[in-house]
Amino acid sequence: MNSYEEGDKIILDVVRFEHIWKKDAMDFPAPNLWRWTINTTTGKVTEEQIDDRGAEFPRVNDAVIGSKHRFGYEMSMGNAGFGEVDAGAILKYDREAGNCTSIELGKGRVCGEAVFVAADGAKSEDDGYVMTYVYDQSQDSSEFVIFDAKTMSDEPIATVQLPRIPFGFHGSWVPATVAN
Repeated sequence: MNSYEEGDKIILDVVRFEHIWKKDAMDFPAPNLWRWTINTTTGKVTEEQIDDRGAEFPRVNDAVIGSKHRFGYEMSMGNAGFGEVDAGAILKYDREAGNCTSIELGKGRVCGEAVFVAADGAKSEDDGYVMTYVYDQSQDSSEFVIFDAKTMSDEPIATVQLPRIPFGFHGSWVPATVAN
């Protein structure tokens, strides 16, 4: 998700798998979000499990990469392992308040990496949008959806119906000011 320095500590919020590839190439359970804290003075490393829901592709607002963040986002596939679809969700972690809110996508619907895009003139770290592709297994169809990152309302701001785009991988947003 992100890592940053705080005094004599390096803090990493990471996705961790219990194991991978024990039996075959597809043998890995759903990963979970953890925080690792490395004390650079003592050399001690501590870890704390942040959530027990299966989730992957962690992101923060690009403006806070490498700095202390308050909010982080992940896609969740429920507690199914990879290759299985339970009911997908987009998760938003508030590390200051210590809670997590979610946009529930529904049974058989799973998203790719949920990308945060800051609003023009954003006033806070979560002032913006979360966008992703959502694949609907029962309809064998996809949507590109944009949600309000601040409210995390289940109602998308915009939905674009697309031909089938199966469950994907990483996503990215490049603003026109950078792309041009």
